[in-house]
Amino acid sequence: MLPSPTGPCQTSSRSLVFGLGPRITSEDGIITGAKLPTGHQIIRCMLNKKPGANGALSQFEATKGVLEQVRLFYKKANIPMVSDKGACHKMVDLINANNKLRKISQAKRSSETAKQLEKMECRLDATFQLWPPNVEKLIDNPEDLAFLASMKTDRVATCGVLDKKLQLKVKRREEHQAAVKRSWRR
Repeated sequence: MLPSPTGPCQTSSRSLVFGLGPRITSEDGIITGAKLPTGHQIIRCMLNKKPGANGALSQFEATKGVLEQVRLFYKKANIPMVSDKGACHKMVDLINANNKLRKISQAKRSSETAKQLEKMECRLDATFQLWPPNVEKLIDNPEDLAFLASMKTDRVATCGVLDKKLQLKVKRREEHQAAVKRSWRR
């Protein structure tokens, strides 16, 4: 049992969100990382904003807020996005699909429900795709294409502030500085 500031005690299972893991916290309101966001990050950020609750943002306002955060990742990775309207629809579809699974009562959960939950977990673990269908034709830089290919499959690549040309320039500068220091020691 975990102590609760609002009541006597609650079990740790109550602090879990079905299909999403630990309960939603204020930290979920900010999407961080060096990769394009996953479905988990999108849905937890949306649930953090509690669309539809009394005094909270509407679902549209919450979606627009999340979209602004996601847009920064796509801009940093130089990957074009679908329109705002299309992106918002995809986010709303994701949260509606998750809510549909969460509404199934414990008593009615079957092997079919387990399959649906597993499918949803795979969808949430993958990169949340907000790029257009012809994105490969729109991207010229081979590094950006390689990053996108990784985001579509294994999610190993990260986007950073440095590209290969800049990394090479920095490496040469460091080698030059090291050579100068060695020559001073002689």
